[in-house]
Amino acid sequence: MAKMESRGISTGAIVAVVVAVTVVTVVTSVGLYSILVGPGEGTTTPTTTTTNTTPPTTTTPTTTTTSPLVDTSAPTVTLENDYYVVHYEWQYPRGWFPTTWTYDARIPKETYEYFSNKPRVSDYSEYVDSPADDVWIENLAHLFVEEAEKKGWGEFETVSFVLAFVQSWPYTSDNVTTPYDEYPRYPVETIVDNGGDCEDTSILFSSIVRGMGYGTVLLKLEEDDHMAVGVLISQNIVNNWNQSYSLTYYTSNGKIYAYCETTGEGWELGHKPEDLKSTTARLIPV
Repeated sequence: MAKMESRGISTGAIVAVVVAVTVVTVVTSVGLYSILVGPGEGTTTPTTTTTNTTPPTTTTPTTTTTSPLVDTSAPTVTLENDYYVVHYEWQYPRGWFPTTWTYDARIPKETYEYFSNKPRVSDYSEYVDSPADDVWIENLAHLFVEEAEKKGWGEFETVSFVLAFVQSWPYTSDNVTTPYDEYPRYPVETIVDNGGDCEDTSILFSSIVRGMGYGTVLLKLEEDDHMAVGVLISQNIVNNWNQSYSLTYYTSNGKIYAYCETTGEGWELGHKPEDLKSTTARLIPV
């Protein structure tokens, strides 16, 4: 699977506003809950809860400053007391005054092993819409919706926010990290494995935005041996497109799907990398 190179990002500002968001994950009987807490609030000890437990509340993130010339740290995943402890940072928006977000999670080892031991199948909907991780995905998606609403972002910024989250995970090839040439990962696997290829990040991104209420398809660009995601958009977005790049989208059964690149960094909703040769894409329902 191909990886797209990151778009160039203008730098030079002296300081940038940074909003730190900490996500803690605790076990439930049906999966994982993601909890958003403000920086300085610490972490929550994982506990077992019942399916009818109300998800914990969200606290308000705080603001600090940092130099935009310092790259965000690489994701770290460590095994502590049968939990994978994940720390990850990404930026959105980027550019002169980037905002840095942090994601911290505790994922039970047994949860990861449940997914990693499942046989691989050719039906991608199994990975995108698996009932086994629905609670975790829905709560993670809720965090993105909540933060986007706080920022007053519209559809373009909200989807691009999640894209930036997914794009910043390291790109890894299946034939290097697994004994297989092709090994699609469930979302939990991609996070614990500290990244994946275009297939894996497309599954992760599609899972999150579906949890946010967006329709999605996977896009297979045969000529480039590349995978991306199509996000369902309205005709109004097409008619009023005002970004600096041309909107790339595909239509199927009267629906419009905007191209979303999940590898590299800096690609926003509807921006297809110029070096991709494929002029068409196979739309894969999920």
